[in-house]
Amino acid sequence: MRGAGVRVLVVGAGIAGLAAARTLRGWGARVEIVERAAAPSTDGTGIYLPGNAVRALDALGLAAEVARHAVHIHRQLVADHRARPLLDIETAGLWDGVGACLAMHRSTLHRVLLAGAEDVPVRWGETTRAITIDDDGVRVQFGGGTVDRYDLVLGADGVHSTVRPMTLDAPPPRPVGQYAAALSSPGPIRSRCGRCSSGRIRRS
Repeated sequence: MRGAGVRVLVVGAGIAGLAAARTLRGWGARVEIVERAAAPSTDGTGIYLPGNAVRALDALGLAAEVARHAVHIHRQLVADHRARPLLDIETAGLWDGVGACLAMHRSTLHRVLLAGAEDVPVRWGETTRAITIDDDGVRVQFGGGTVDRYDLVLGADGVHSTVRPMTLDAPPPRPVGQYAAALSSPGPIRSRCGRCSSGRIRRS
């Protein structure tokens, strides 16, 4: 089995980190996760999972469980800032042979992924203070003062990663003037273009 016996530390217990941990464990690696948050978060808003994302979840063996909690998206409307339609897509035709398109609350997806990696230990409320790469692997000093060694350290701790500056000689990420708006509504609301629109907008 590929990866058998390799010791891996995943930094970050978000969607990417949990998916990576489940995959690596399936390959036979001994995986641990550290997460700076004290506990799983219930914050967030809806997340759209197009066909390729659902296909990836299927490769993880979790697509059926995700679909059980999700809403199927059969049509996708793209509009401009005045709600004028730009693109109207039937998702089944666009993603034919790839996967269904789903939508759900982000925390629900996170809960499914966390259950899918339930046999991987997660150290909540822990940080990485220093990472040193040498001929014997990777030496990691944690925020609590302990030190351990791994064959591989995987940074999955987001745009404000602590792993990146410790391991790469690269500038920090910088704003590029773009933002995303997530829209949520307790029920269908008709917009001026005749489609369902938003109730509340959250920008990031």
